[in-house]
Amino acid sequence: MSDSTLELDALSASIPLIGKFVSQWLVPVVVESVVFGVYTLLVLCTAILILRARSRLRSRKALLLAICVGMYAVAAAHFGIMLSCLYLDNDRASDIQRIVLACILESGTSEGRNAPVPCPNIPPNLQQSAMTSFQRGLSMLISVNVFLSDLVVLWRAWVLWPRNRVVQSVSVALTLVTIALLIFNAVSYYHERLDVYASALAILSSWMTNIWATLLIGTRTYQHRRHVKSYLQAGLRTRAERALLLFVESGILYCLFWLPFIVSSIILCVKVSDPNQLTPSTVAWRAPHYTSEANLLCVLQVLTYSCLVDLVGMYPTTVILLVELSNYYVQRTLSVNDMPTLLPQSNARQSLEVSSIPHIVISLETTGVGASAEDILRSCSSKSETRMNNVLDQAEKDEPVEAYDAAELTTRCTV
Repeated sequence: MSDSTLELDALSASIPLIGKFVSQWLVPVVVESVVFGVYTLLVLCTAILILRARSRLRSRKALLLAICVGMYAVAAAHFGIMLSCLYLDNDRASDIQRIVLACILESGTSEGRNAPVPCPNIPPNLQQSAMTSFQRGLSMLISVNVFLSDLVVLWRAWVLWPRNRVVQSVSVALTLVTIALLIFNAVSYYHERLDVYASALAILSSWMTNIWATLLIGTRTYQHRRHVKSYLQAGLRTRAERALLLFVESGILYCLFWLPFIVSSIILCVKVSDPNQLTPSTVAWRAPHYTSEANLLCVLQVLTYSCLVDLVGMYPTTVILLVELSNYYVQRTLSVNDMPTLLPQSNARQSLEVSSIPHIVISLETTGVGASAEDILRSCSSKSETRMNNVLDQAEKDEPVEAYDAAELTTRCTV
């Protein structure tokens, strides 16, 4: 038997083991590579907007930037671990092929291609994917991003419902429950005992948190539309309404994304006879004694886990991006350079009062923070002269209006 034939037989005999590695990391790495690239572009755009924002609240800018960069760092660490597993499994596949070739040479015959050769010399550690050793770390990284994502979404809803104790109490309760379940799930992973029920409950709690936040934003959008409907022509929408609708639509899409994962987790609990005996490695490896439906669900969860950390980070980053885009529009619209103040000083006040009042009314109404849209419009129609004088006085003191963020501008308009 020639050397090339022996090598081919060794490769064919080792295919069952190497095939496990391919099903373990090949497709997940490809999927995560695409999603991680999109996430990178999203984080870059968000970071640029945050850094360019002209706000006196530097602590707010630093916090938002830290959250975006922190969640991206978690996703980058997850992607790095996946690439490391790919490299390590490639080395293990080569080692398995060499060991099987040695077994064939010792036996002197081959049992046929695509049929595994009995070879007791293969160490148990080579028969498992490298990803099995990193399951704990991967689970912890996903838990961190899920927690931060829920905080950002609840923050957006909290801002739209200030001083509402019911909203605040329910939001805090959901956050605490999610934290407790994520910690319990992480401890289960640490002891190599995957509690499927705890994992499903943690996912369900996070899902309910996002549904709650989306409902809050949707309710505020409806109230906003009802308040300003009498001031607008039929069929028109304000910029604030369009921004709020983007929050609602992105929240609905995010909740729909979680739905198949939740359903698969629940069905897996039913299909597997003793789900509490599962370990991260058995879920990833699709244990042979499972039913075909359970194996399919395991594959679905492995693929979902590969890009879950990126998608979980993309949603709050999108929320922050929408907030910064709204503030950036207000700052550009209310910039003194954009107002007709380059006229002679004697005519500057009159020009600002006559030409810019509707401009400022619409811009302040787009912020979606502070007072309701109806209050802002009424205030702008009844106290416009006093407010315009105050704005002009600030400009004369070399304090450009664009230095304030949206919340400060709304406060100055309605006072």
